[in-house]
Amino acid sequence: MPHRSKIYQEAHSNKARLIRKQKVILVQNELKEVSRLRHQLTNEENLKVFDKWTKYKTFTRSRRIKGVKREVRRTYKKVTRDCWRVGKEELLFRIRG
Repeated sequence: MPHRSKIYQEAHSNKARLIRKQKVILVQNELKEVSRLRHQLTNEENLKVFDKWTKYKTFTRSRRIKGVKREVRRTYKKVTRDCWRVGKEELLFRIRG
């Protein structure tokens, strides 16, 4: 095995150190990218859940409003019917009275 000079060994050592640093930086960048993508995915999933929840809430509110409208309509019909009956009875009392 040939004897290598100290300069060559130092250059080789520096090159190896530089390669290790580059690998570490590459891995760190990949980890950052994975973390960013995971965060983005979590945000998108949260948005989907929120969207489903708001659609559900809107649906239940609309059903509740439709129920209230139905009740108001029934009450209005009942009140107008009762008023009509009362008016008719008043008319009968006037005629008889």
